[in-house]
Amino acid sequence: MKIIRVGAKAFITLFSIGLLVLWVYLQILPVKTAQINFFFNIGVGFVYLITGLVALNYTSIDVKKSMKIFLALFGTGLISWGVASFIWGYYNLILHMDIPYPSFADYFFIFYSLLMGASFWFYFDIFKTKITKTSLRDSLIIVSAIYFLIFFVLYKPTYELTTSPIEIIFNYLYPLLDATILSLAVIALRIEEYKNTSNTLTLVIAVLSQVIGDIVFSFQASTSSYWNGDISDLFFLISGIFYFISVLRVRNDFRYILKKDSK
Repeated sequence: MKIIRVGAKAFITLFSIGLLVLWVYLQILPVKTAQINFFFNIGVGFVYLITGLVALNYTSIDVKKSMKIFLALFGTGLISWGVASFIWGYYNLILHMDIPYPSFADYFFIFYSLLMGASFWFYFDIFKTKITKTSLRDSLIIVSAIYFLIFFVLYKPTYELTTSPIEIIFNYLYPLLDATILSLAVIALRIEEYKNTSNTLTLVIAVLSQVIGDIVFSFQASTSSYWNGDISDLFFLISGIFYFISVLRVRNDFRYILKKDSK
């Protein structure tokens, strides 16, 4: 277990630094559709994949059932995002599609969002969180505000007769799932009893970075200004890094909770 954790930490650290350097290089590269652009996004997928595998590996530790379920959902969600990025890369490199949307990759991106949202409910159970009327009110405000911002202010979708029904569904579903996950993360951040544990803040930063990346991508895609390795992909990388930090810290958090509850 320790060897796996240390090895994954070293790999993700060095790999993420390499990706950050590559991202800077891509910004000054005059050609924005080179293969190296596509490999950057595939590299970000590896960060999510390794993080998800580490989370699944942690399900073998001696913790409560709710903690294991959280790690299983959390890890599988991150793996799904990684798989989606690999499929996206396949469209880029093999099928020569710069922006494959909608595509088979979107089903895995959606699956990621659903699993991450489900994992938060077990996160609340772990921390014995009571969902108050105030929390629900704040959650609904966040969901509504972000959905309005993404869909009606930034995205402003227009449809033609040739627009596929699945594209229309994805256009509505992505911002709704983003807003819902972020609202759940905010509720988690406001947990009073265990608010000083090390994991929650990094987890919220990861979710926030992911949502910002989605917002920026939606705007760029709607204005035809997106290219692989753009600013939105930097936010996805930052999200993956903070997800990894969260996974590394979660074991200590769970041990702290178990110790506190045993007193």
